[in-house]
Amino acid sequence: MASGSSSRKSRRRRRSDDSASESDSDHRRKTSRRSRRDSDDSSDDDDRSGRKKKSSRTITDEEISQYMAKKAQRKATKVAKKLKTNTVSGYSNDSNPFGDSNLNEKFVWRKKIERDVTQGASIDSFSIKAEKKRQVERMAEIEKVKKRREERALEKAQHEEEM
Repeated sequence: MASGSSSRKSRRRRRSDDSASESDSDHRRKTSRRSRRDSDDSSDDDDRSGRKKKSSRTITDEEISQYMAKKAQRKATKVAKKLKTNTVSGYSNDSNPFGDSNLNEKFVWRKKIERDVTQGASIDSFSIKAEKKRQVERMAEIEKVKKRREERALEKAQHEEEM
């Protein structure tokens, strides 16, 4: 029996030795495969870059319009955040007689923006630059109205003096 147990041990040793040598050879094979694959990948990348992969999904006009509306909405909210000021027409959060929690935030009319984009309005019309331009135009119009009001008041005063 002693000889039988020693032969088992030697088999076990051989198996462990074989597995160690197999793991070394496996390791060499894997690294050589890896290096071959890496070199092949560089040539495959050159082949692939010339071709575009076709998408199996077709994009509908409705999806495009939804995407454009969302994009315009995001842009409009971004513009609103940029143009947000500390006071709105003389009121601040400290002196807020209206109890409005959104007093300092610029209103963004999302549904109108979506409608405009679906009707074909340019997204650039919702940019910060365009919004500032509209704001300057509004302020100029307000100044014109104030001047006209003062002129009317003067005319009215002169008319009353004549009578």
